Amino acid sequence: MRSETIRRARDLSDAGVVEFADGATPEDIESIEVSLGVTLPDPFKDFLRRFGGGGAPGAEISGWYGPSHASDFGTVVGDTVRLRELLGLPVDLVVIQSGDDETPWCLETDHRPGPESAVLSFDGGQRTKLYPDFESFFVDYLHAWSRES
Repeated sequence: MRSETIRRARDLSDAGVVEFADGATPEDIESIEVSLGVTLPDPFKDFLRRFGGGGAPGAEISGWYGPSHASDFGTVVGDTVRLRELLGLPVDLVVIQSGDDETPWCLETDHRPGPESAVLSFDGGQRTKLYPDFESFFVDYLHAWSRES
């Protein structure tokens, strides 16, 4: 993740606009991957290591909040497993944002490690590409909340 992206996220956190969890360990990230049967893209792993999860109230990014909360609502594992059951979310998609009445936004994985994985929406079985990768999504997310503050 680029240094200016990290700095912007920390500035918004310091200003109270967003709130992030503690970062995930490499073992936590491995646990997520095993639980979901995917290999997460490098930029999302970096987000999990640095920020854990969270963001702006009501628009949080699904993440990691410790092993005792691994399958809770709002976690990447909990949201993905829940939507696999409810919506038939394909196994190569990992939920990064999900609201009660909203179309989930997901990372598209293909079981290969690497720097890029598209962010897309999944609605009624249809995939719509929104961003070429997680970092592009995160930069836009932070920019949107910078304007809100």
